[in-house]
Amino acid sequence: MLCEPDRLSIGSYCTIDNSPTATRIVLSQAVDSLTISGFTTEEYNDPTFYGFSLENGRAGVLYHSVGLNGAAFEHFTNNTTLPHGGAAELGPELIIIALGTNNCFGSNFRVGDFYNVVDGFIRNLKRVYAGVPLLLITPMECCTRKTARGGRSYTPNPNVAAAAEVVAQAATDNEVACWNLNAAAGGDGAMERWFVRGLANTDHIHMTENGYLLQAEMLYEAFAKYYNQLINKE
Repeated sequence: MLCEPDRLSIGSYCTIDNSPTATRIVLSQAVDSLTISGFTTEEYNDPTFYGFSLENGRAGVLYHSVGLNGAAFEHFTNNTTLPHGGAAELGPELIIIALGTNNCFGSNFRVGDFYNVVDGFIRNLKRVYAGVPLLLITPMECCTRKTARGGRSYTPNPNVAAAAEVVAQAATDNEVACWNLNAAAGGDGAMERWFVRGLANTDHIHMTENGYLLQAEMLYEAFAKYYNQLINKE
């Protein structure tokens, strides 16, 4: 847990409010740097910081992200605070979930099993974050690698297209939004086309910086288009 100091080095004061899931620190004046130190008690014997939200009270967009390298839907179900309400203190107005690529690798991928995982994940988020809009993003085509004497070759992973359909179907069944990145990126053969244009990495799985920037622009344009359509209907 964190406790209030008598006075900060800059001469301002702060108040601290601890809850089971978050600590809110309110400073009496704006700062451009901050050092936080904590100590253990019987109740808090293993301090872990899952993230920080730095706010100045002004209007605007607050964007938070959480991710694990190689993560699948199951990892976020079992190993993070997100599905247990850990982000509730932030008062999210939109939660975007972009998972599924790592579920597609290996020989154990089954459409039915994957649907159950995604469906359960969505249902739990809707329960924990009741009333908060959810937006799911499907995985985009990626490739598996084969190494032979002639060099490396890359073959589109057939599970990705199936996984994208599952994510879209689970979103529809649970009445939440979904952006089909697989289709928007070009569907079959998209990864090779993105790679040729310098938008995909040599592993034919991850994007380059420009590739991720393009994905972000595509998502923004799709979001804005849908929003404008809703506005024009009113």
